[in-house]
Amino acid sequence: MVMDLVSEHRPLALALGAVQDQSVVRLEAHGTLTGGSFAAIWGANRPYTFLATAEPVEILSTLAGDNPAGTGMGTCRIHGLDSARLPISEDVTMAGTTPVLTAASFYRVQHLEGLTFGSTNVNRGAITVRRSSDATKHLGHMNASDCVSGHAHYSVPAGYRLVVLGWTFYGQSINSDVRLRVEEPGRAVRYLNRHRFYNAQDCSVQPAPREELAANADIVMESNSAGIMAVSLVGHLRKE
Repeated sequence: MVMDLVSEHRPLALALGAVQDQSVVRLEAHGTLTGGSFAAIWGANRPYTFLATAEPVEILSTLAGDNPAGTGMGTCRIHGLDSARLPISEDVTMAGTTPVLTAASFYRVQHLEGLTFGSTNVNRGAITVRRSSDATKHLGHMNASDCVSGHAHYSVPAGYRLVVLGWTFYGQSINSDVRLRVEEPGRAVRYLNRHRFYNAQDCSVQPAPREELAANADIVMESNSAGIMAVSLVGHLRKE
């Protein structure tokens, strides 16, 4: 059945994860930016900084109800990369506004997903993953009631390559820009597919340069817009 699906409907099979060593990467995020300078587009509404080394991270909520005995989220799964840039995950029992330190060391935080919930079936507060040694350095963010994170950053795992196929963006500010920042080991920071908003509430779908990003590349969607900004990106991840 999988073989027939792959041979006859490859795009669908890829989306369903039925193609060995290949998958679809989809990022979706929104935030409220102050404008003026470029910043990562995500709910944390602050710059995003990649870690230099792997370390335990801490997770907490803005509301006490996010714990196993509360009405919000009881456990959360943190997806990321370890020191070898290989995928890892850890299921963490939430403790409301009290930070919980992970047992695993994360080099990158890729995605958050709620696993168990109380009577509301959502996370009551905003969920933050951050450095335990510096509470100002946020690494992951889940908006209240979203149950999954919205991140505008992604890191290509070791042994894989990523082709950015296209992205969609929506902004409220005129004469502002969006861009894709790429950081790769041994190369200067570069920017792909910069687009300028000439009208408020412009919504555009842009094809991306068909360029493969190598393993260990880090990408961040950024804007210098003021106000609400929303973006989504689709890419094809394949094993080298």
